[in-house]
Amino acid sequence: MNKKQFIRKYAEYANLKICESEKILKSLSELIIETVSSGEKINIHGFFEISTKRVKDRVGTDPRTFKPILIKGGKKVVFKPGSILKAAAKSTDNS
Repeated sequence: MNKKQFIRKYAEYANLKICESEKILKSLSELIIETVSSGEKINIHGFFEISTKRVKDRVGTDPRTFKPILIKGGKKVVFKPGSILKAAAKSTDNS
């Protein structure tokens, strides 16, 4: 499901106009980006957790020359699904 499909489905689900659904998704996205970029963790118990993690520099291999190269570290976003999402994904395996 792409963004446009999700907005339409959410509008139908929540009995909203499509433009209202789009505003909700946009504001939620902006809030998540702002919160994570400030270094805060978002944890909705049982649903998901989003946080950042510092990654150290590491040595990799250039696939063309097979010589070692340095891969710079930095920050990465970490998404951990909660028990509700895990259970929902498991239930689709049996279908």
